[in-house]
Amino acid sequence: MMYVDLHTLYYYLILLGMRYITTLREFQEIIAEILECAQEYQGVSKTRVRYRVELPFTIIKEYLRYMQQCELLIYDNENNSFKSTMKGKKFLTLYREMTELLPWSRKVCAPSMEIA
Repeated sequence: MMYVDLHTLYYYLILLGMRYITTLREFQEIIAEILECAQEYQGVSKTRVRYRVELPFTIIKEYLRYMQQCELLIYDNENNSFKSTMKGKKFLTLYREMTELLPWSRKVCAPSMEIA
């Protein structure tokens, strides 16, 4: 398995012309969406992830590789699907708590609001 650190993944995103991803949606938000999808379906294919998070396959593969490396997801060869690990479930729980606590979260504030 090839290991990819966060900086390398970001570099790949820039090379692929996807720098806008980090401005439109945060890296952690995309990871949370993938984990939600994996939990919702109790195992998810790359195709389903692609349609859920609306990103190109090249980017999805890098995210999935990174998440496997961080032990947030495991690949089930028998069902050809990605499943959330306990660490992934913990990440998702903490991410949800964090977004609830932060009043300046994108999901709470209107885009035109200024944050002091």
